Order: sequence, then C-alpha cells, then structure tokens
Amino acid sequence: MALRKGITLPLLDIPDRIYYDNDNDKINDDAVVVLPLPSDHLPTALRDLNMYGMELRRPVHRILLEDAINRASTGVAAVMMGMDGTSKPLYGHLAWKPFNNTLVGAVGCVAEVLLQQADGDNGPAAKFFTGTGDVVATTTPMESSVPKSASLDSDNHLPKTVVVVCGAFRFVVREVVQTVPFPIAVVDELPDEPPGTTSSAAVVPIEYNDFGNTFDSVADEDEDINEDLYSRMSSKELLQDLFQTIRSYVDQKVEDAANQQVSPLEQSILQDTGLAAEINPVAVEQARAEQVAATWISFQTSLVDICPTQQDMHYAVAVLAAEVMDLENPVRRKLLTMLDGVERLRYVLGHVKRTADMARARRVAQQITDSNDESSKDLKVRFFGQFFSFSWNMCRL
Repeated sequence: MALRKGITLPLLDIPDRIYYDNDNDKINDDAVVVLPLPSDHLPTALRDLNMYGMELRRPVHRILLEDAINRASTGVAAVMMGMDGTSKPLYGHLAWKPFNNTLVGAVGCVAEVLLQQADGDNGPAAKFFTGTGDVVATTTPMESSVPKSASLDSDNHLPKTVVVVCGAFRFVVREVVQTVPFPIAVVDELPDEPPGTTSSAAVVPIEYNDFGNTFDSVADEDEDINEDLYSRMSSKELLQDLFQTIRSYVDQKVEDAANQQVSPLEQSILQDTGLAAEINPVAVEQARAEQVAATWISFQTSLVDICPTQQDMHYAVAVLAAEVMDLENPVRRKLLTMLDGVERLRYVLGHVKRTADMARARRVAQQITDSNDESSKDLKVRFFGQFFSFSWNMCRL
C-alpha cells in the first residue's frame, strides 16, 4: 500500500495526565489518555485492541474534535476514505515533538473518531461514525459505561466529551498551517527505515506538559530494562521469544479471569450504586482476557498473510505486542519514534518480559496468600474441634 502524504489534520497535544482544580483547591490527577498505536495495517477483525476511550473537558480539545468531524463531513481536508467511501474524522495525537518552537518533525499517531458523546442541556448525546464499517459496532456497549445523568463533572464543573477512537497510522509533521486555537498541520505517513540502514536512530521521547510549559524526559523510566540481554539475538530469535512470552501471558490472564470472583465488598458497592444488574466486573474481565487471547492467536496464525515482508512483520508484531501487554505511554512514545524494526523488537521484548514477570509474581503472591488463608481456616477448625471435644469430655466427667 502506498504511503499517505499531504494529509491536513488538527493535532491533539495533550499530556498523559490532566490536572483540574476543584472547589477545595485540590489537584485531581486523572490518567485519562492512552496514546493510540497504529492498527490500519491489520484486518478489521484484529483492530479491537486498538480502540481507546477518553474524556475531554478542556474547551480547546472539544473544539479540536468538532473540527476533525467537520473536516470529514465537508471534505475540507485530504483525509483517508472509509470502506464505504465516506471520509473518516481524523486527528493527529502527538507522541513526540522537537525541543524548538516548531512542530515540524513531530511524530505521532493518527486517530480515527468512532464515537463522540458530548454533555448537553438534555443530557449526553452520542454520535457514531461509520468510516470503518464493521468496527463501529464494537463501540456500542461502551455507551452504557457513561452515566446518563452526568452532564457536569462533580469535581470540576466542566462539561465533558467522551470519545472512542481507533489508532490508524504513524505520522510525521511536514508543515504547520495553523497554531491558534489548536495546531493544524500537514502530515505524511512515517514508515520504518529499510533493514541495514545505519541512520535508524530513535529520538529520545519527550513528554510535553502544556499546563506547566515544561519538558519531562521519560528516558529514565527505561533504565531498568537491560536491553543488552537481547542485543545479540537475531530478529528470528526475538520474534520467537516474544510469541512464547505473550502466549504464556495471555493464557495466564484467561485462567486468572476464569477463576476470579466478585468480592462481597465489590458486590455491595455495585448494589448501592444500582449497577449490580448492569455491570458484572468478573464477566467484563473474562471477556476482555478472552478477546486479547483470541486476537493474539488469530494474529499469529495469519501473520504471513498480514505482513508480506520482514519489515512489515517486525513493525506489526511490536505494535500489537504493546497493546496485548497494555504497555504504558512512555513506552508507546518511544516505540513510535523508533525507525529500526529490529531495535524496536528488542525494546518491546524487554518491557514484555518485565510485565509478564510481574504478572507471574502477583499470581504466586496471591496463591501464597490464599494458601495461608486456607491453612489458617483449617487451624481454627481443628482448634475449635479439639476445644469442643475437651469441653464435652469435661461435662461428662
């Protein structure tokens, strides 16, 4: 498929966490944004993991979203065309930008808007967009997760817009055509460099906080990942290790979800809030684990058809592995800036290993805790049984 070039998009420059002041002058630290990762190289049936929901409360972000939707409906911008021939509402989610005062050269992921639900005078109003055909149907259940009566947030009194988006493709900014009230730029799709290219160096990701006007380097968060362990591994060995680790991880998640039960406290909270009949957290967790496992298995079995070249395979495996393992935004940012597919595999493998090891450690700790609880119960039963027998014998005497 030919690279997409010259696409005019509004750019969303938003930190991972947004800080709001409430009436008590306290800071609400809400992680409301997940950095989208590309998925339009995958078949429609395998893009479910690349759907993201987020709440936008700042007026400039809500205006940006409306601009993206209007551009798709009026055909103002050179946007991608959907399967049914309709334009898709798109915006660019920035992942990294240069130190200087320009956005030229910034890197991010294009996001396609699937659902918009905005607060209004008569309650939330939802809009669905059919640019991707079958994908839109998967966003319908998410509507019920938004409180129907919540037109204003109780903490910050700002109306919110709930958005469901799907990651499309990676881009680089070539030209900025507008800066106020939000940036609009001309972007090109950013591919990986061909194997063997010596200039495949990734720029250290920088997280920009537009509330404090400061740059926060996230390079320190990766210091504990010892990439030297994988430096001598070939791409084939990296892929094999990734497949094996992720398959074990998803199998464990499915098994843990199947054995999970709602605690009495959780059941009480659901009943008090009136959500016991609508939400079953155990069923949601089980469905999520099964979906992740099914997506990864289907992807692995159809990898040859999806990725005709080794370069495509390295890119697709690393990106989907980050989604399956639910890696954090700093990892996603660096992943998007890397142009060497093999180096990206090494980088992702390190974080995949750490996430899988932590999951196994939590499972062992839970098993030890459960074993101790059972031992304590058995000890109490034996103690009271012996005490009752002793008392009964004393009474007989």
